[in-house]
Amino acid sequence: MKLSRISALVVATVIAPAVLLASPAHAADAAAPADASVAAAGPSSAEEDQAEKDRLAILALVAAAEPGSVVAEEGAEAIEEGPSAMREFLEQGQYEARDTDNKIKISRLINVGGPGVKRDGKAALKGTPEDRVAFLETGQYVARDEDNRVLVARTLNGAGPEVTAAASAALDGTPEDRVEYLERGQFVARDQDNRVLIAQIIDKGGPHVVAAGRAALNGTPEDRTSFLETGQHAARAQDEKDAEEAAGNGGGDGGTTGGDSGAGSGDTATGGSGTGGSDDGHTGTGTDGDQVSADERPASTGNTGSTGTTGTGGNDVTADGSGSLASTGTSGGLGFALGGSALALAAGAGVLYAVRRRSTYGRA
Repeated sequence: MKLSRISALVVATVIAPAVLLASPAHAADAAAPADASVAAAGPSSAEEDQAEKDRLAILALVAAAEPGSVVAEEGAEAIEEGPSAMREFLEQGQYEARDTDNKIKISRLINVGGPGVKRDGKAALKGTPEDRVAFLETGQYVARDEDNRVLVARTLNGAGPEVTAAASAALDGTPEDRVEYLERGQFVARDQDNRVLIAQIIDKGGPHVVAAGRAALNGTPEDRTSFLETGQHAARAQDEKDAEEAAGNGGGDGGTTGGDSGAGSGDTATGGSGTGGSDDGHTGTGTDGDQVSADERPASTGNTGSTGTTGTGGNDVTADGSGSLASTGTSGGLGFALGGSALALAAGAGVLYAVRRRSTYGRA
């Protein structure tokens, strides 16, 4: 019994060190795979974190870029292609894309810019990316103000007082003053000058010019410009036409009056030759160009009878109503006139004989 216990004790003594020495090795072997899995999982998580950071950075660049820009398009493509494409875009691609966008912007400015903008913009396109950035940030504004100065100076050519004053003030002011003048101020000043010009035209114009000018003053700036460019000339032409028509109508009335006068003076009977009486022949008087026959008035005595004339533009007056013989006095009533002349001669001879007889008796 004692021997068996002793044997068990000896066996336990021998086995115990082996068990104690073998346990740490097994524990180390069991822990080794866990450490390897942790080491394998660590780098993968870090890459994912970096990829997420790159994605957020690219999204910020795309949001700040203009829609349709190269930066926006290539940034979106990099996100779709994965972590390596995103890292490459952030390190290099974004700068190339941004410079391409700057070139496009400068080209657009050149297309619509003045001489100064075109000159400096082309120089920037031939330069470095930094030159293009400097042009977009400051250079374009300096060049544009240079062009604006030229535009303001051009408005002074042939300008009125208001435009001249406003343009001079803009040239002496800030770049913003010149922009404001070109966009609005010059038009306000020009309309004020146009109002003065229209008022001056009205003062010297006829009825049509006055009416058209007043309508323009009561209208829009465009109405005033239209009046000065075309309206005043059309209105003045109408006034001149009316004046010519009025002058023509006045001349026609004068011709009628002259005809009446001529008719009166043309109604002249031819006086016979007599030994006494008035020196002037008797001149008949017509009324409003009516024909007066020699048969309707008594013949007159005189040394020389007047010859009737025909008034211009009036009714011809003749001795017997025939128009072709008014200037000679020859007509069918010539016998009556000769008979009257003979009676006058006879009466005159009788009176002369009586006077002589009285003188003879008085002497006796």
